[in-house]
Amino acid sequence: MCDYRLQILGEPSGIDRADAAINLASRKSLALLAYLALNRNQPPCRDRLVDLFWGERFEQQARQSLRQAVYGLRRALDVDGINPIITAGETVTLEPALITVDVWEFERLAVSESPADLEAAAALYRGPLLANLRLRESTFNEWLDLERSRLREVAWQVLYRLAKHYKGHGRDADALAAVQRLLDLDPLKEKSHRLFMRILAKQGERAQALQHYHRLSELLRQELDVEPDFITMRLYEEIKAAGEPARASRLIDEQDEPRAVPAARPERFVAPLRAAVVVLPFKNVGETSELEYLAEGIADDITTGLSCWRWFPVIGTNSSRYYSNSMTDLAEIGRNLDARYAVTGTIRPSGQTLRIRAELTDLLTHHQLWARRYDVNFTEILAVQDDLVEKIVTSIEPLVERAEQERSLRKPDGDITAWDRVMRASLHKSKMTRGGMEKAVELLHEAIAIDPEMSIAWARLAQCYWYDGVLGWSESPQRSFEESDRCANRALALDELDWMAHAVGGLNDLWMRHDYDASLERTNRAVDMNPSSSFARHAAACSLEFAGQPNDALPHLRIIMRLDPRYSSNAAMLADMSLCYLQLEQFEDAAICARKAMSVRPDYPRAYPRFAAAAAHLGQTSEARAALDALLELQPGFCEAYLRETYPFRHRHHFDILLEGLRIAGLGRS
Repeated sequence: MCDYRLQILGEPSGIDRADAAINLASRKSLALLAYLALNRNQPPCRDRLVDLFWGERFEQQARQSLRQAVYGLRRALDVDGINPIITAGETVTLEPALITVDVWEFERLAVSESPADLEAAAALYRGPLLANLRLRESTFNEWLDLERSRLREVAWQVLYRLAKHYKGHGRDADALAAVQRLLDLDPLKEKSHRLFMRILAKQGERAQALQHYHRLSELLRQELDVEPDFITMRLYEEIKAAGEPARASRLIDEQDEPRAVPAARPERFVAPLRAAVVVLPFKNVGETSELEYLAEGIADDITTGLSCWRWFPVIGTNSSRYYSNSMTDLAEIGRNLDARYAVTGTIRPSGQTLRIRAELTDLLTHHQLWARRYDVNFTEILAVQDDLVEKIVTSIEPLVERAEQERSLRKPDGDITAWDRVMRASLHKSKMTRGGMEKAVELLHEAIAIDPEMSIAWARLAQCYWYDGVLGWSESPQRSFEESDRCANRALALDELDWMAHAVGGLNDLWMRHDYDASLERTNRAVDMNPSSSFARHAAACSLEFAGQPNDALPHLRIIMRLDPRYSSNAAMLADMSLCYLQLEQFEDAAICARKAMSVRPDYPRAYPRFAAAAAHLGQTSEARAALDALLELQPGFCEAYLRETYPFRHRHHFDILLEGLRIAGLGRS
């Protein structure tokens, strides 16, 4: 039963329990609760919380402030021994069974196909996340702006679908009200204006629809210095030529392909088809000229690290130095270099400390997507420079991909390219659900049909098929592994440096052929090609643990935890840590890691057998049995045969540890 209720959409009303408001110590406490709520599937580590909420303080003082804040929250929320805040080691999270959050309900309803659910979602969106709340800490405010933007986009999609539903069912007044909310959310989105014009035309208000087009044109000129796009222009011409309401009511819908394209018009910034990132030389804002070499070195290392990802072009400092010296406007630099994103930074000395700040900017929207500050002891900079660069690169890549995913979602379905399909597929794959993976596979096949030479599409398709096999979503895991292997080989034929294809190929060496040496060689090569990739390190860890080297696998998994707290496969990573500890017969650690994995992703099936086995070996048979029962609900076909097919241990005694624990828990009993 949920005892607590947190409302943070719009003007935040805070948290209450049984309709009794709970007084929090400060707005920062409310902000901390909101951050925990928005990250419930990937509990943040204390380092992340310190950086967000007390980043301007010295580390020891900041950590003490975090401890006091968490203690104060737990004390305020502790009623009758029930507390929704859970602290486990280095993470802090909310217990979803004890609390309801309006954002959670809003996001759940937003993906529904039911108009009633969409209406409920629209009612829940009372305004921006934590409206009118700002903290002194710029890092938190940057995160808040990103989340506000993301949730605003979700609300826009909900209202747009509702408006089209109302329009299709003759509820024009409701449709107009929904469109008005769309225009309030984002007055520069032309799809909202087009829908408004269609509804007016359908009602016979052609003059108003045409006037609205002229108001939109003026707005776009003032705000963006552009003209309406050709779809909007064409709609205007059709309304103008329609003459009769009956004809106007048959005007094109948003998804229709345009029949004719008007003459090309100049664009302020035409970005390349595939996202390109430019890394500009970091600026030395101190008085010491010797820091110039350090600033250039960090930028060059970031260029190298980002280039390893291969799915987007990276323009390094050698090409960008000329423009950065002669221009100050990032958008102008982007135009000259055909870049969509820019990485910039500064180095500022302060006594014995170097303050290094890195930023990622979307050059099309001028939005700062990410910024982070790092304080390093001057005497230690050479020792930690590689680690610092790896942290920066690991932070930037997923934000570029997320921005590209959101960009692809905003495009009309009739206009999406092979690249857009890959980005949409990536978004569906990251859900790590059977339905999400099926949709990802469908989109990747469409991308390949458009562009058969796109290696990234083949590599990600190989990854999807491997997940299908290992997670039990396929009727024949072996056939899934074979298809995965075929796609990985095709990707490598197109790009022999595709690290993801090497990683997936190494996993298939393990699961298909039980060739442990080949698997280790290929997954280690993937890590060498892209040491910042969590997936490459995860693949290497899998190869090592099943090859009988759990002690060597654990460091890869710990690096993922340190560098990538938002890793999309966090539950799988924790479950693999659990499996390593099982092999080492460290059953308490195995149970802790598996329990965390189950908490992060309750629907991730491979965590449950590992917890059940560890708990059984610890003598906790009731907990082991409960985990096994939960597993059989998630994966009814789980049995010893499936276990043997998808747990390819090199050494029999490692498999026996797992199987013996599961038998104690009740596997195989009628």
